[in-house]
Amino acid sequence: MPESNILDWSVWCCDKQNGGMDEYGKSHLPQYAAKEVQPHPIIHLNFIKEIMLPKLKIVLDDKKFQSLFSSLEKMYPSDATGI
Repeated sequence: MPESNILDWSVWCCDKQNGGMDEYGKSHLPQYAAKEVQPHPIIHLNFIKEIMLPKLKIVLDDKKFQSLFSSLEKMYPSDATGI
């Protein structure tokens, strides 16, 4: 049995409608909406920071987060800036 079948995915939802990372990106970071299967790296980063880490009671260093965010933004600009 694949491990993904035994996980309780509802724990990692971003809203009461069981929305996942894709829905999170569309509602919180629409400028990074993906035209690909995988969400934009900035959506991944923010989903981890805003949804996953608080549930794990892990605090992310804001300075390091901003540095990583800026690096990702330079490497993978949003659709609005020319991806």
